[in-house]
Amino acid sequence: RISPDGSLLACGLTNGTIQLWQIPDGKLLRSLMSGNAVIISLDFSNDGKTLLSASRDGTIRFWGIQK
Repeated sequence: RISPDGSLLACGLTNGTIQLWQIPDGKLLRSLMSGNAVIISLDFSNDGKTLLSASRDGTIRFWGIQK
């Protein structure tokens, strides 16, 4: 999922990790550990300050995003 301002790419991995990448240079900014379940959905809030993740095990998390 790309942030509303186009500056970040959030990727959910099968091991429960979320990676945040800087656009356009592709620099990995940070990894977030959500648990062990596959990330099935990601979405940014309209202002890009919060990331929502949903995992296959039914866990939903809200992450504060600082650029």
